[in-house]
Amino acid sequence: MGPRLDLTAAPLPPTRHQIAGIEQIVQHKAFFLMDEMGMGKSMQVISAASVLFTQHIIDRVVIVAPASVRSVWSDPEHGQIVTHGWPTISNLVTIYHRRKPWFVHGADHDRYLEWIVTNYEYIRGGGLKLETLIRRCDDRTLLVLDESTAIKSTTAAQTKACQRLRKRCGRVVLLTGTPIAHSPLDLLSQANMLHPAILSDRPGESMNLWQFRNKYCRMGGYQGRQILEFPKAGLQDLQERLKPVALRREKKDCLDLPPKLAPVTLTATLSAASWKLYKDMRQHALIELAGQVSVAPQAVTKLLRLSQLTSGFVGGLHGPVALQHTGTEKIDVLVQWVETQLAANPTFKVVIWSVFREDVIRVSEALERLPLEVGRLWGQSPAQERDHALRLLHPSTVNVAAPCAVVGTPSAGSLGITLAGASNVCYMNSPYSLSQRLQSEDRTHRPGQTAEAVSYYEIAAEGPSGQRTIDHIVIKALRQRQELAEWTAAAWLDHLKQQKTSGPSF
Repeated sequence: MGPRLDLTAAPLPPTRHQIAGIEQIVQHKAFFLMDEMGMGKSMQVISAASVLFTQHIIDRVVIVAPASVRSVWSDPEHGQIVTHGWPTISNLVTIYHRRKPWFVHGADHDRYLEWIVTNYEYIRGGGLKLETLIRRCDDRTLLVLDESTAIKSTTAAQTKACQRLRKRCGRVVLLTGTPIAHSPLDLLSQANMLHPAILSDRPGESMNLWQFRNKYCRMGGYQGRQILEFPKAGLQDLQERLKPVALRREKKDCLDLPPKLAPVTLTATLSAASWKLYKDMRQHALIELAGQVSVAPQAVTKLLRLSQLTSGFVGGLHGPVALQHTGTEKIDVLVQWVETQLAANPTFKVVIWSVFREDVIRVSEALERLPLEVGRLWGQSPAQERDHALRLLHPSTVNVAAPCAVVGTPSAGSLGITLAGASNVCYMNSPYSLSQRLQSEDRTHRPGQTAEAVSYYEIAAEGPSGQRTIDHIVIKALRQRQELAEWTAAAWLDHLKQQKTSGPSF
């Protein structure tokens, strides 16, 4: 490592761990920054790019992010580039597919550092969109793939689009707080994106899926195609191969943040009519799951409908079932809880997550009847609506004297955003994805949080006599850090059958 970098131009002084990350990104042409959520990965890559620009090594940065995160980078008022871009540099920010596609932040110089911000969903279709972007890339371009588990599939169109970009760019940085969202298999495509030689022992060739399974997995099952386990020796080899070009730090080791309190379960008792519907749907799910080796899409839909029923509606998923409201039990519990919190604290602020869009609508409408401001974060919501929600709970724009609630779906709001203006988080239902759950929890537990602790609540539905529901299965699995997306049909069958008539005991 050479002499320490001059980072005095950074708008916010970097912490010790951020300085170390910046130095690593500057030193390596390909780097994997895997810091836990809330550690300032965006700040580190922006400062590293600014250093590389002042050293005349790069003059362009292409940032590819999920659509829900794109504005986190490019917002002209509160985006990461505006927040952390060096004012001594002329930063030209291009939003790749906007009618008003660019703005300038920082000094007024003839030489500028160009930031091109786009998203995976936009470029994965290929065609002119991708070709135009590729032509703007060269050896002096730094490619940044934010939330890089978006390219974990080796065959996905967005992975292939990013591979084409990677071949044109001289440098690349992958950013994610959850490098292994489901299994170590997620690392194959991400490692290949950094450099083929990281995993492959064949010069000039990337490791393919068959080779990865043969080397790092113990296979079995039908025709030997099922991954049974990842042997410890293989995982150690993966770690050693990535170690020179990867960095992973956790908040508990680097930041002075308030503790995350253990989740508190709020109980919603289903009406007799809702419970009858739930039992009928559960029986159909058991029949659907019986005899399956893995969980078929139709069976997954049945499981999701069980979760819908506990939230007071059913339908709107794939299939012929039309949307139908069945009850308001969870919403009634939530409203009563919020009213109690407001009575104790007139400035009460909360983030409320649900995996269903219909829940977001119903919950936000119910809360709008209370004396607090409500924002919504969900897929394909208008930019103005999303920006309003983000400003309600961003530490730099939050009105500390006024109560508010942001209601959203983890799929749309759990990545890349800061909601640290609130210290309370409530789940109407939990996502089946462990990584989504962890990401959504950390939107509030991050720099900017000033409360003494961050509190978490989960609303679980039960039958009229305290019977357990799918809510209890999901909550228990996530608390044990299990990945529900990997459960087989047999696992779901076992848990559904073993539900007892007594209430949950967490």
